[in-house]
Amino acid sequence: EVRDPLRLGRVWFVGPRLDWEAISASLPALLGERDFASFRSVGDGLKTTVRTITEAKIELLEGDLRRLTLTGSGFLRRMVRSIAGTLWLIGRHKMPPRALDGIIEARDRSKAGPAAPPQGLSLEKVFY
Repeated sequence: EVRDPLRLGRVWFVGPRLDWEAISASLPALLGERDFASFRSVGDGLKTTVRTITEAKIELLEGDLRRLTLTGSGFLRRMVRSIAGTLWLIGRHKMPPRALDGIIEARDRSKAGPAAPPQGLSLEKVFY
C-alpha cells in the first residue's frame, strides 16, 4: 500500500493491493512448451518464439513483498517483463485469470499487458 523508500529502484511498486489468488490461478497457463510470441519485443527478428517454461510461481517474502519466479529453457527479449505486466493486469481485475491462454494462442503482442518496469528483475541462474 505504501511505497518503501529503502526499496526504491530495487522492486516494482505495483500500487493498490493485487488479487494474488487470481494471479496464482493464471500461472499454470504459462507452463510447458508454448509459443510466447505475444510476450516478445516487437521486431526482434527471432526465427522461433517457442519456449518451455518449467516453473512459474509467486512467493510471499516479507511484509507485502512478493517474488515472481519463472524457470525455462530460454526467454525472449522482454518476455518476463511482459508476462509480469500481464499478471499485474490480472491482479487488478483488468483481465480474468484465464486470459493468459487466449493471449498465448493469439501470438499477438498487442493482446498482452504492458512490460513491467525493470526494477527488481534479475537473472538468478543459467543452466547449461
